[in-house]
Amino acid sequence: MPRYVLAYTRPSRNKKVGDVVVYDKRGKIGIFHKRYPMDLKPGELVIASVIAERENFYLLKPLRRIENGKIPIKFEPIEVWGRSAWKKLRMMRKR
Repeated sequence: MPRYVLAYTRPSRNKKVGDVVVYDKRGKIGIFHKRYPMDLKPGELVIASVIAERENFYLLKPLRRIENGKIPIKFEPIEVWGRSAWKKLRMMRKR
C-alpha cells in the first residue's frame, strides 16, 4: 500500500461517495474521506495519503493540490496513479 499518491480527479457517477473520485493503476477506485473536506473539482491533480485499503476501494485523505507541477520533497516517494495524472503533471512542468 503506497503512503502518498498523486491522482487525477474525475467526476463521480455515484454521488453517495462524493463529487470526485480517483482510480489507481489497476482500476481500483479511490474515495476521499468526508472528514477531510477540500473543495475538489474534476480535472485537478491532488496529492493524497492512503488511510485504508479495502478489497475494492481505497480511502484517501487529500493533502494538497498541485498547480505548478512541483511536488514537495516531504511527499517523496510518491506513486502516480494513472496515465492521465502523469500526462497532466508533465504538461504543467513543460509550461
